[in-house]
Amino acid sequence: MAWVAVRNACGVRWTAACLLVCTGFASAGSIGAAERTFVGSATRNASAKRLEAVQVELGVAQKQHAARLDAVAQGFADLGLADAAKHCRELAAPMETSLFRINKPPKEVQPEIALSLPERERELRISLRHIEEQYATDLYSLCRKALRAGYPSYAYQIVEEVVRHNPDHPAARKILGYKLRGKEWVTPFAADRLEKGYVWDDAFGWLPKEQLAKYKAGKRWYNGRWMSAAQESEIRRDFQHAWQIRTDHYLVRTDKSLERGVEIAKTLEQYHDFFMQTYAAFFSTPDQMLKLFQTSGSSSSLQSRARPYLVDYFRSRDEYVNRLVARVPQIGITNGLYYTADRVAYFYYDPNQQNQDTLFHEATHQLFYENDRKDRMIAMDANFWIIEGIACYMESYHVEKGQSVVGDPKHVRIEAAQHRCVIDKYYIPLSQFTEMGMPAFQSSREISKNYSQAAGLAHFFMHYDGGRYRDALVEHLSEIYRAGPRQRRAVRSLADLTGVSFAELDQQYEEYMRSLPGAFRQAAAR
Repeated sequence: MAWVAVRNACGVRWTAACLLVCTGFASAGSIGAAERTFVGSATRNASAKRLEAVQVELGVAQKQHAARLDAVAQGFADLGLADAAKHCRELAAPMETSLFRINKPPKEVQPEIALSLPERERELRISLRHIEEQYATDLYSLCRKALRAGYPSYAYQIVEEVVRHNPDHPAARKILGYKLRGKEWVTPFAADRLEKGYVWDDAFGWLPKEQLAKYKAGKRWYNGRWMSAAQESEIRRDFQHAWQIRTDHYLVRTDKSLERGVEIAKTLEQYHDFFMQTYAAFFSTPDQMLKLFQTSGSSSSLQSRARPYLVDYFRSRDEYVNRLVARVPQIGITNGLYYTADRVAYFYYDPNQQNQDTLFHEATHQLFYENDRKDRMIAMDANFWIIEGIACYMESYHVEKGQSVVGDPKHVRIEAAQHRCVIDKYYIPLSQFTEMGMPAFQSSREISKNYSQAAGLAHFFMHYDGGRYRDALVEHLSEIYRAGPRQRRAVRSLADLTGVSFAELDQQYEEYMRSLPGAFRQAAAR
């Protein structure tokens, strides 16, 4: 089985499809009670009430924190320190819930507050540091309450908020996959590279420190000797001698250029960090999640991985097609491919950047699928919509002002879903939609419309009412990917997981689609 991106019926937009091109599969077996759920049906209402209590407590804490920061901001303003006052007010902003926005935390630890500062300014900066550290401590306590209530995704959102207010919070940093090396927060992989004498360069990736100057001068080290960049490029045109760029979680092989390979690897790494935090509950059992939130011990973060994700990036579309057509006869209609048979994601260089969304679509398939070492078919007899729907939803990922963002309602995927629902009046009720396995979904005459609906539903379950159904959806995905190809009874429905009937979810979805900003408003006004 392989996940690929293909043109839709209109030929103007790339959508995703799943092709059966792989051989046998192995059952993942039944799902243990501890792994299947944080929230049993008997305790769902109690869990929801605990979450509401956490949200109320968070709201109170945010208001109190904002009031304290406002007093400090006014003190800075009285001293004429406008930038410091502005920073205080930015810190007072409440946690973002409508869109996922993740800032990469600073690499360096916070410096000591200088003794040379004027007395009043120093007092204010010490007060600000204390306020922020105390608030981070309170937030960390709340994130653990959210986890115990059965809402790990919400807990992880609060962890991000902890680090925003105290970048050096040790427990939160550990959860996010960092360790302290000297005065810098680095990943375990980066720490290993640095210990071995390597340095990171944004153009060339990890290099032995003594080689960096020559690389910047246009020299390249290959097969035990130095040569020009042009000479190396000619050798690397044969994909057997492709550049190999290793990062924390990826091995990118490419014959395009070293610089382009590093660029792709950096993009995927940033996406990976965002993805792992967004879908934290998918990758850990309840016990593992609880261990991650311990303040002591040696538990590892969700970021740890022994084998890198493999990505082959070709210098042209023609090479991409020629190299894969024997294994995937339909490759000519694709814009990217995750091939489960060899667990490699395949892409190619497009000078017009028309396949950027596909990078995130296929990376999503790879990250979800490779959580399990077993080869297996997914959602063969039911629930296939969410396999593609969540990947289509993740196409909206982008970096905006240094923040990783997903879920923009104006993204073409979501606007298409909105148009199908509101203007075309096309909608398959969830009770029927979830009954479709991969063969039925892919053979439907309405496949393009169904992909739009799947993307819209994914957005709905991730964002509706501040993310009320987010953890239920992640649990649903977890059960689908861990179940065998035809173990329907091992996968609970979203109606069961949310405690809301399919009919009510259908109604909420239509109302949600109408509430989003989008192109359909202009169409309706004409």
